[in-house]
Amino acid sequence: VLSGLTVPMALAAVPGGWLSDRYGYRNVTVAGMVLSIIGFVVSGLTWTSSLSYWIMGFEAAIIGIGLGLTISPVSTALINEVKIGERGVSAALVLVLRLVGMTIAIAGLTTYALYRVDQRLKDLVGLSDLNARNEAYLDASIDQINELFFIGAAISFIALLVALRLQGGRA
Repeated sequence: VLSGLTVPMALAAVPGGWLSDRYGYRNVTVAGMVLSIIGFVVSGLTWTSSLSYWIMGFEAAIIGIGLGLTISPVSTALINEVKIGERGVSAALVLVLRLVGMTIAIAGLTTYALYRVDQRLKDLVGLSDLNARNEAYLDASIDQINELFFIGAAISFIALLVALRLQGGRA
């Protein structure tokens, strides 16, 4: 299911660059953010324990394509804003900051998710039926995943607002 997000993200980065050359950084980045918001919201509303892995993968692919479309235009916009002699350093900083940002985001959201699942399960301390307990863990985990999708939609919306200020490219 996670491959449904990461593979399309990587594949969409290349056309994201081509499209930004043709239509400008802003238009492609805005389109990518809108697509990712749609994917996050749809996933947050539909993911259940009985949902097919194929549907989960498809919904994750929508998010991945949306995010992937933004990689090249945002990087290019940042690199093109510096002097020619500083573009190598700028490119390195863009990459490092993207990796640091992802690392911090994954660690932070994982910590938050585990805390929230624990909060949801506080009233199960005395539950002795193993099947009921396992079902409760599954339900709490799915509820938390859906909450994370809505957090992703909110962060993508903030990125959309920033993307609306982008300028440059051929458009």
